[in-house]
Amino acid sequence: MRPLPLHIATHLPAFTHPDGNPVPGDPFMFCWNLWWVKGWISARHDLLFTRHLFHPFGIGLVYHTLSPLNGVLAAPFWNDLGPVASHNLLLMFHSLLTAVGTFFLARVVGAGRMESFLAGEIAVMWPARISHVPVHLNIAGTGWIPLALLALILALRRSGPGILAAASISIAAVALTDWHHLVSLLCITWVTLVDSDGKNLKRNLAILGTAWLIAVACLSPIILGMLRNPCGIAVRSLKEKSGFSVAPESLITPPPGYLLSRAAGLPAGPVYPESAIETTGYLGVVPLALLIGGLIAGGRRSRLFMLAAVLLMLFALGPEIRIGRTGIPLPGRLIHVLPGLEFSRTPGRFMVTAGICLAVGAAVMISRTRFRPGWRNGLVPILGGLCLVDLLPPPLPLVEAVIPGIYRNLPVTSADRPAVLDIPCSWTIREYQYFQTRHTRPISTGFVSRIPERVFQRMDELPLFKDLADPDRAADILASADPGKLCDLASILRAGMVVVHRNLMSDPAGFNARDLAARWNAEIWRDDGNRLILVLNDTAPRKDSPPRAYFIRNWAPAETWERIAFPVRWALGKEASAVLFVPENTRVLNLSFQIFPAPQRDGDAQAMTLRFNGREAMKVTLLPENRWSGYACELTGPFDPEGNRLDFEFRSATPPRKLRGSVSEDTRPLSAAVAGIRLEAG
Repeated sequence: MRPLPLHIATHLPAFTHPDGNPVPGDPFMFCWNLWWVKGWISARHDLLFTRHLFHPFGIGLVYHTLSPLNGVLAAPFWNDLGPVASHNLLLMFHSLLTAVGTFFLARVVGAGRMESFLAGEIAVMWPARISHVPVHLNIAGTGWIPLALLALILALRRSGPGILAAASISIAAVALTDWHHLVSLLCITWVTLVDSDGKNLKRNLAILGTAWLIAVACLSPIILGMLRNPCGIAVRSLKEKSGFSVAPESLITPPPGYLLSRAAGLPAGPVYPESAIETTGYLGVVPLALLIGGLIAGGRRSRLFMLAAVLLMLFALGPEIRIGRTGIPLPGRLIHVLPGLEFSRTPGRFMVTAGICLAVGAAVMISRTRFRPGWRNGLVPILGGLCLVDLLPPPLPLVEAVIPGIYRNLPVTSADRPAVLDIPCSWTIREYQYFQTRHTRPISTGFVSRIPERVFQRMDELPLFKDLADPDRAADILASADPGKLCDLASILRAGMVVVHRNLMSDPAGFNARDLAARWNAEIWRDDGNRLILVLNDTAPRKDSPPRAYFIRNWAPAETWERIAFPVRWALGKEASAVLFVPENTRVLNLSFQIFPAPQRDGDAQAMTLRFNGREAMKVTLLPENRWSGYACELTGPFDPEGNRLDFEFRSATPPRKLRGSVSEDTRPLSAAVAGIRLEAG
């Protein structure tokens, strides 16, 4: 963890870019997670859905790595310590808990004190775990796993309601820290039968099943949220999962920066590189020797834990191992195609838990091995010293976590437009969420993990948004974009403030601050040399703009038919919306568009209702055999200069793969494709 304790309130861990510089990453997002859970505890908002990100549309957090237990643990200290210190203290707490939990687990299965201390040392310095420390607070939270195994073993020995409840709570604690750890725990629960010797097997299995069922019941609100979540989850292909699996060569290759790596003269590389976070599987010389010894000469208890470690390592190698052009299937293929495990794209994370099993198995083996009098007292400290040389990680790269001064006192804006639009508006920039923990306003971007790309594609439909997300193009777009489209974007996002992060742009000299303020019809509130904040006034720059429409909700890009000269969008589900901007003094608006009804499971005609600002404007029946058909209607005012809502409502929506005779793998519920929306002021 060095040198983090010396910068506990000012810096956050980071991974290392290939150029050697630390890069801000997920710790900024985890600071937001802690803040969000604290707000949920205070009953200010829901836990599993937020409109503070991707405002005003919002996004579900069911599959996000929210790690609610970390937020609960940090909540009592948040006001006094702040987000950075809370995050860093939790990171150190998890290291301590991992060492202590592994120590007591080893003790309860028969290891001596010194051997159990060695087990805790191996578990906390396990390279697969250390690789996640700079990035993933959830994955670093391995301490609940040995405690859960310990509680389950004690529940089998004593079978009382109190210890059974403790076992269930510890299982739930594992899940509320990280779901990957829960899957790992499920895969190795059988090691808790260390005392059974085949006796009372039915009783023991009943106790284990009861503990798990109680834990699932405790987790049911979140599990039901997953089942009901309309956003779905990003299902990963086996090929992609292979890219996030442990590389076989890494099992015996010390990572860059380790003592053995430098002593062996191996090629130097970035310490904690992003590309190696999920693929690091270095065993270490001493742990590897202990693993082999435990499998060959260890007793039954030692072998059980060693076999559990080997099983997790096999899962960590992914769905297959390639030799030349040949792919050899591995057990990991099974675990990654089972229903309910689609959320996992990273088989390499099984390696994190393998270290705990190996450490406990090694401690039991050494304790049960017969040595000459006095040898054990000398051997264990020597092994501990060798592990320290072998597994001592290099210093953590750190980045300063500073909230810019412009965010400390944001100006008051209209309640109808409370959001902050940060430019470049890429959803991959985690710092924006960290800034939000101070200014607490909704933001127009955000980073949420494991959500299908189609959820983010709706932002690409907005005017200029995709171009402004590119740091290489943002300055040029700001300097040359149509002022009307700039104001359209702010209206759709309900943004009353725009923050231009010139420090994140490739060429920030591409625009002049005064010209930019004039284009947005905004006042420059503050300029601290790196960032520029614009307070938006009204919609004056788009008074002379023609009528225009934008897809904003429940649309997805579609293939382009040759007959259609306009962008085509699939309507996802039974409802989808667009927003229309109309010039001032417009009394009548003529709307026309083309539509193609998607085939439905029942084969019946599709029905569509069109509503404008909540009023029914058109109701038609779309026959499947008509393919593309044109429709038109007349819309009457009054029109809102801040945007007018156009809602498409369909009778049904069906995923193409569920159609009879279909060979499509498309899982999106499609109702119709819309193209060529034209607007003319009457």
